[in-house]
Amino acid sequence: MSSCLFFSTLMHAGFLLIKDAQSYWFSCPYSGLFLQNVVQGRKEILSLIRKKRFHEILESVIIRKRLRRSIFRVQYLLEDLLASGELQSVKTTSGTLLRLRK
Repeated sequence: MSSCLFFSTLMHAGFLLIKDAQSYWFSCPYSGLFLQNVVQGRKEILSLIRKKRFHEILESVIIRKRLRRSIFRVQYLLEDLLASGELQSVKTTSGTLLRLRK
């Protein structure tokens, strides 16, 4: 594949934008929409947990919830919150308990 065709393909796909005659900007199309959905989903899950008396909820209960402000599944966002350290996972006899970190 020639370099001209390569750059042309990237430009048509929206990954490469012309800055001036000698330089380009690299772009990630729709990354703003992705981040908006992640942030809104995180907020919604955290607000659900904060409404509980001890700021904890069983994972099986929260997975059944349907998010209104995000297109992502609850399980994906829970993994994100656990990896970021905002939630703590505790194994109990009733199942996995999710608790807000203090």
